[in-house]
Amino acid sequence: MRKVATENNQREFIRLDSVFPVEFQFLSSGGKLEGIAYHGFTSNISKGGLCLELFKAESEMLAVLNKEKDVKLGLKIHIPVGRPAIAASGIVSWVKKSSSHHSQVLIGLRYEDIQAKDLKRIMRVTYAKAFFPRIALAGILVLLLGLAAVSWNNFRLALANKKLIEEVVGVLKDSQTSRQELQKIRKEKGSLEERLLHAQDKIQDGQSRLSQKAEELKLIHKDNREELEVKEAEIERFKAMIKVLEQDSSGIMNKIGDLAVKEEKAQIELSRIKEKKVILEKANFEKMYQWVQLHQNPRTGLIESFEGDGELSGVAFTYDQALAVITFSYFQDSSLARKILDFYQFQARKEQGFYNGYFVSSGEVSEFTVHSGPNLWLGIAALQYARLSGDKSYLPLARDIAGWMMKLQKEDSSGGLKGGPETSWYSTEHNLDGFAFFNMLYELEPEEAYKKAAQDILSWLKNNAYDSPAVPVKRGRGDATIATDTYAWSIASLGGEKLEGLGMNPEEIMGFAQEHCGVETDFLRPNGEYVRVKGFDFAKQEHLARGGVISCEWSAQMALSYKVLSRYFASKGDAGKESLYREKADEYLEELTKMIIASPSRIGQGQGCLPYASSDFVDTGHGWRTPKGKNTGSLSSTIYAIFAYYGFNPLELDGRYE
Repeated sequence: MRKVATENNQREFIRLDSVFPVEFQFLSSGGKLEGIAYHGFTSNISKGGLCLELFKAESEMLAVLNKEKDVKLGLKIHIPVGRPAIAASGIVSWVKKSSSHHSQVLIGLRYEDIQAKDLKRIMRVTYAKAFFPRIALAGILVLLLGLAAVSWNNFRLALANKKLIEEVVGVLKDSQTSRQELQKIRKEKGSLEERLLHAQDKIQDGQSRLSQKAEELKLIHKDNREELEVKEAEIERFKAMIKVLEQDSSGIMNKIGDLAVKEEKAQIELSRIKEKKVILEKANFEKMYQWVQLHQNPRTGLIESFEGDGELSGVAFTYDQALAVITFSYFQDSSLARKILDFYQFQARKEQGFYNGYFVSSGEVSEFTVHSGPNLWLGIAALQYARLSGDKSYLPLARDIAGWMMKLQKEDSSGGLKGGPETSWYSTEHNLDGFAFFNMLYELEPEEAYKKAAQDILSWLKNNAYDSPAVPVKRGRGDATIATDTYAWSIASLGGEKLEGLGMNPEEIMGFAQEHCGVETDFLRPNGEYVRVKGFDFAKQEHLARGGVISCEWSAQMALSYKVLSRYFASKGDAGKESLYREKADEYLEELTKMIIASPSRIGQGQGCLPYASSDFVDTGHGWRTPKGKNTGSLSSTIYAIFAYYGFNPLELDGRYE
């Protein structure tokens, strides 16, 4: 094979590897195509020419190429983009055998004649083919790096969030230890102060008797030596006794002084811990709200009720969605609240009322049961949104729910709301919801029908829920079972004044719940550590074989109701009870904070949330069990704890109790 061109001529243009099919024929000196058409492929291309690769080289063609100089070829270059082939001509610069085992011959061509637009087209496609894989690879690398950065960022966030949770739990433990130490010091100091008072009384009594003995000594005749000696001995004994008492008093005073120093140091330490606790609690409750935000489905607007229980995965209960609307409204995240309200107003399937549950991703019904309570809460959510945002777009939704509830109410001669269209039982909880709903609706839209509905429910509550001296709040009509939420919601829904108007003592209601439903138990944290926690059970826990279990949601409701009670006594000018119930609210909120866990999902990024209860899959005493999973985050528990922390009562408009 002959080589016609020099190395410099071969490298006149940058060559790019690119494969296109090419048909070619020999050109005569007159520019006519001669002979048969041969087929090859481009090996590389440049602006000045191309290299042809032949997989099968005919001997006649090779003979011409090797024998003659300045051989010209007519070319049809097929660029595979669905357009006609490009016609061109080229002069053979060199011919050589291919080193590839796939092909036989390589032919170097420089263009003799080619349209400028066709050359641009060839080079555009060639550049695209040459650089697209690199660009694509670079893009993939960028995406991978971006994914890695996001993953790393999420990992860091999760670690930081988990650390924040553990920090607040640690601070709460330190706070509890410091309070116990301070109480111990004060108890010991108080005991010593009592001893000091007793010693001082004895010293005073001894001095008084010593003075008396001294006067008696003066009256004894000096010649009566025996009597004088006896009296003098008595005086000396009193002096010795007084001296011992004074020494004891001095020692006690020194100990009291030492304890006073310890007390001051303990108070300073407790104040430091309290400052840190306030900061960490605030940060954790802000993270808990972010946990709620992160879990909203962008398509349906719904939020999974339980994160971590496989059997309840992807289910959004209507009651929980109502709570989410209220918390979004409280924090002025109106767009997030509207997504949920839009689902119920325009998309959700219903039968008279809305179903108890829907699937988060599709919006399809997950629980084909219609109960009054979740519908009433949805109505309450629409009303809270209207008041907090000023947007009345969803008042028709609330009016629709009110209309259905009033139809249901007419089925009962005493004006109560039964559990649902297909139920026969009447729940105190649902009627407390109903009173709050109609009372709030009347406040926004003062129609007499709404006022009457609220008054009828109030009358039903008086006759069916608050009619037993032995059990201050019944669970329902003819049902004396104790349900903790009915005690908390009696305070939150009716308030102290209305309860007293019904002949009920709000303090006794809360005291009964404290006595019969208050529990203390060990809670196993995700890190394997047990913490002792106080809270409220779902029911009268001594009647259940399982022992005490803390309901996080109902404990949060109780904490909030203590704040409502505190404000009630503040309005009556009773500073002592205002402080007492404020301290109780803070105490149970602090206990709940010990139970905050890190979100177990990728979406949650380790943000804080609360479980449904201190134990998983146990009997609540009310016909259902707690969710499965040791680290199952509960939407209702988390949101109600947020309400309690910020002092917001969802069962009344303008229900701020900060």
